[in-house]
Amino acid sequence: MRDTTEGLNNFIRSISFKPGDNVVILDSEDPNHAYGWMALRAMGLEVRQVPTIPESLETGKVVAANAEAFAPFVNDRTRAIGLSSIMFHSGQKNDVKEICNVYRPRGIHVLVDMTQQVGFAPVDVTDLNVSAAAFGFHKGLNCPTGLAALYVSQSVIEEADPSPPVVGYGAVSNVRGDVLVPSNPIIYHPNARRFEHLNVSLISCAAARKWFEFYLDVMGPENVQEHLKSLVDTLRNACRALGIKIVGPEDREHHAPHLYILDLHGAKWMEHLTAHKVYVTLYRLGNWVSFGY
Repeated sequence: MRDTTEGLNNFIRSISFKPGDNVVILDSEDPNHAYGWMALRAMGLEVRQVPTIPESLETGKVVAANAEAFAPFVNDRTRAIGLSSIMFHSGQKNDVKEICNVYRPRGIHVLVDMTQQVGFAPVDVTDLNVSAAAFGFHKGLNCPTGLAALYVSQSVIEEADPSPPVVGYGAVSNVRGDVLVPSNPIIYHPNARRFEHLNVSLISCAAARKWFEFYLDVMGPENVQEHLKSLVDTLRNACRALGIKIVGPEDREHHAPHLYILDLHGAKWMEHLTAHKVYVTLYRLGNWVSFGY
C-alpha cells in the first residue's frame, strides 16, 4: 500500500454491510482511521463512538481499551470494530488480543491500525487474531514516506471472499500472458494479494528491506522495545521528581514503549524545551514525546 490510510480503507471498503448495520470505534481514534468509516454513513452504515474523552477529562486518567469498553455499543448489527493498537494521542496500548478473541467469534471484524506499534514493539498478527491490520513504514521502520502494509487474515479471505475496492493487474490471479483482458469472470488472488497495488515506491521498498534485516536480525524487536521502555522509565522517574504528570496508563503493559505525553500545556513549555534541543509536539493533552532508535 501507499500509506496506512489506503490500507485501512481498502479493507473498510471491502466489507459488505446493509443499511442499519454499524461499526464501533473509540471517540479518540486516529482521524485517518475514523474518517474511513464515517464516509460510509451516507450509504447507511452507522458509526458508533465509544465516549472515552469525557471520562478521561473527569478523572484525569486515560486508560487502555479492552473488550468490555466496546460491549455497550456492540449488537447483532455490528459488522466491525476499528481501533489503533497504540493510540497516537495518549500512548495507551489497547488490548487488541482480548477484543479480537471476544468479538471475532461473533462474526465481527476487527481492523487495527498498527503504525504506532510496528518497529517499536514485537507484533504477531496471527496471535492477536485480527481480521486485518495496516501500518506505515515511516515511523517505527524509519523508511521514506510512500509505503505501507496491509495484512488480511486468510480466514477472512476464505470466508468472506472480499472484493477489493481498487482493482488492477496486481489483484487478479487469472491474468493472461499477453496482457489482454478477456470477458471471463475476474478471479482474485486467494489471499491478501488481491488488495495489492503495483508500482509502489521502489526506493521505499529498498529502504524497508534493509531496515527489516537490521531490525529483525541485528537489533531484535524485543531488545528495541526494552531499550525504549528503559528510556521511558528514566523520563517517568525524572518527571515524577519534578512533579510533572504523564498522561495515560502507568503500567508498562498498557502503555506504548516509545510515546508519552507530558501534562504540560501552553506554548512556553514548547519554546523552553526547543531552546534546550528537546523536540516535542504540542497536543491537546500536553507535550508529545516520542523516542526512536
